[in-house]
Amino acid sequence: MSYTAMVMLPTAALVSLEQVEAKLRSALNSTVAGQSGAIEVFREETQLTLFINDWSLYIWADASPTVLEETQSIVELFGCDRTDQAELATYGFRFDISCDADPDLEYFDDYVRVLKAMKEFPQAVVFDPEAESFI
Repeated sequence: MSYTAMVMLPTAALVSLEQVEAKLRSALNSTVAGQSGAIEVFREETQLTLFINDWSLYIWADASPTVLEETQSIVELFGCDRTDQAELATYGFRFDISCDADPDLEYFDDYVRVLKAMKEFPQAVVFDPEAESFI
C-alpha cells in the first residue's frame, strides 16, 4: 500500500518547503516509527524528501498554472458538500505528497502525522486522490 495526498492552499499562501520541513521535524521528532531520531530530511528547490528508516515520503511544491484548474475540477467533482467551495476553487498552490509502498502499514501513523502537520498551515485543505475525498 502507498499513500498519496494533495495539500491545497491559497495562491498567496507563500508556504515554503523550509517551513514545511520545520513543521514536520517538530511533528515527527521522536515519534517516527517508534524510534527517536530516525528521521532524515533532504530539501531541494521544489521537493522535500523524508527518510524514515527504509521508507521515504515525498512532498512537491506546485504553483504551476494547471494547479488552479485541477483544484477547480476537484472541487466541482468531489466538493459539492463543502461550504467553502467558492473559496477553495480559487486555490492555486499545493503540495503533492506520495511515498514508498508500506505493505505492512508500518509507517501509516507517520503519514497521518505528516497530514495533520500540513493541515496546520492556515487555510490548508487536504484531498486524498485515491479515495476521491477531502480529509
